[in-house]
Amino acid sequence: MENRIETLRQRGNKLLEEDDAKGAALAYREAISLAEEEAKKNDKEIKKLWVANLLNLAAAELRMNEFILAEKSATEAMEICDDETPNVKALYRRAVARRHLSDFEGAYEDLQTAMRLDPREALFRQEFSALKQAYLASEQEENDDEVVERLEAMGKSSELTEAIAKAAFEPFYLIGDSTENTCDEQLKNEIANIAIQGVTVHSFGSCVSVATKENSKVTLNTTVINLKYVDVYITPNTNSPYFGVSPLEFRLVFGPEWPKFPPKIRAVSLLAHSNFNGPRRSHNAHHARRATPEFYEALLMNTQNEDTSFTLHQILIEIKKALNAPPVKERSTSWMRYARQHAHRQAIIKKYVTEYKHVFPQLFTPPGAQLDAIVLDMITPAIRTALKNNNPHSACYPVADGIWTFDLFSPQTSKLILDEVDHFYGTGLPSQRVNSMNRYGVILSDIGLEPFITTLQRLVCKPIAQALFRPNATTGDQGHPAADFDSHHAFIVKYRKDQDSHLDIHTDDSDVTFNISLGRAGYVGSNLIFCGMIGSKDHRQHFVSYEHVIGRCVVHLGSRRHGTDNIISGERVNLIIWNHSLCWRESPAASHHQRNYEQEEQPPDPRCVSYTHDRDFGVFKEYPSVEREAEFLGRGWCPPPGAEYPGFKVE
Repeated sequence: MENRIETLRQRGNKLLEEDDAKGAALAYREAISLAEEEAKKNDKEIKKLWVANLLNLAAAELRMNEFILAEKSATEAMEICDDETPNVKALYRRAVARRHLSDFEGAYEDLQTAMRLDPREALFRQEFSALKQAYLASEQEENDDEVVERLEAMGKSSELTEAIAKAAFEPFYLIGDSTENTCDEQLKNEIANIAIQGVTVHSFGSCVSVATKENSKVTLNTTVINLKYVDVYITPNTNSPYFGVSPLEFRLVFGPEWPKFPPKIRAVSLLAHSNFNGPRRSHNAHHARRATPEFYEALLMNTQNEDTSFTLHQILIEIKKALNAPPVKERSTSWMRYARQHAHRQAIIKKYVTEYKHVFPQLFTPPGAQLDAIVLDMITPAIRTALKNNNPHSACYPVADGIWTFDLFSPQTSKLILDEVDHFYGTGLPSQRVNSMNRYGVILSDIGLEPFITTLQRLVCKPIAQALFRPNATTGDQGHPAADFDSHHAFIVKYRKDQDSHLDIHTDDSDVTFNISLGRAGYVGSNLIFCGMIGSKDHRQHFVSYEHVIGRCVVHLGSRRHGTDNIISGERVNLIIWNHSLCWRESPAASHHQRNYEQEEQPPDPRCVSYTHDRDFGVFKEYPSVEREAEFLGRGWCPPPGAEYPGFKVE
């Protein structure tokens, strides 16, 4: 077997010398597969060949611009090495991959280690210079104010410049001063006449809106129409780094001033793009993905004179152009940096979606009527009937105040979804960490399931959340987190004694969380612990413990404290959907708790203290491990000063 592995390695080397990186990668992967199996016999020579093939595979993947895969191969080589000293080839090749992935800090650390181990290697110094240039180029991205100033210098009217600044910066669903929007008929006419290759308008209607900048009111009343939205799918050219297995979705919001002034624009699809990453000064930029001033500047450059209106056709053409090439040559570096990030993520999605036979292929259906029908067919008859009758409440059952549950999937459907996830794990394709707390799992958008989750959110999550969390006598007109859903973060989490055995008490980066149990049958423990709402006087008091049932979903606000107790045996796997409402997040009510923490009246329930966040955790519980204690002891922030219970003690 050793000879066979070495023969494959030499074949790969020869192909790489002949500039056939793809053929070389195939040879190296075959050798790695054989070596991995033989290495179980603890053969040191086989292990050396395993490492050598992984290093060569990383080199081939760098040649093919497969930077995510190259980083993974180099990391695996380092993990397999028994030597205390890191492998310098692995460090170097991982640094190159990380530079191309804009992970400048990681690349710097790898190069520093490699240069310390082999200070004479010229390649390391050359790569360090390339890393420095890439970092400086990334820092030269213009700030928003500079673009607005340049628009003024172009001779555009202050009224138009101000309108563009509003389109880029003010809350996405702000209605302004006008109470009447007369653009309805013109929009309908323009939609009917759109004939742009790769562009499809799939939805048109009225928006929920934030009433004013000062007022925290969020209205769900759509009888007084101030804002119109148009949702479109755009497929970039096939040679664009933004071309993928599914079209990209954008939302345009038109106020009463359109078409004299441009609409607000955001990417609904998960997208890394220099022109759709705003507002850059906002903590919501990652979720918002708003069109930046640079985009509107490019739009204006194609406007012939001040009288030219911002037609829907013109705007859609400009969005598609931005996906195919940099708007101007001077900004190509920034555009390419974001485009590479997007392309690397899409490469993994494309590989999994197109090159593997799926357990549950219906999940990968493109967005549209067929996927709508598949999603509705997947859910249980009870929830499907409740949604059809516009009465989601009837299929939901209260667990405690503000916590609800309902049967979403049958056990058979839950198993199919779980089997598909297991299938992805079996491919060995790389996946990023799902969040800062869970180490094991996969982000569903990263394996091609973004259209499925978006459809599930629109048809199921949104109407249920709006029924369960509408304003009431307590919230009044302060709005609510289910006002509308604009984006999501959906992922699989796994709990096992030898992996993530529990989840510390926390709140979610979610407005409304849907948590669905997929299995596996027979696990023991790992119940959900629900505590109070963040900022409330009882936020660290125990409300209820919840035991999962396969196929059943539990729904709660992301701002509710919760965690998971220890799993005793088996493995629990759940699908988590974090729903984000930009309308809610841009209203003052959303951050009310951050400014107004209520004082606790009594010490916390030990089940509801957090070693990640609380200043007094050690007073009530032991840390789960020595490593956790070293990482978090003395670093808590909660409760904030002035909100402590009488007799509060810091750990």
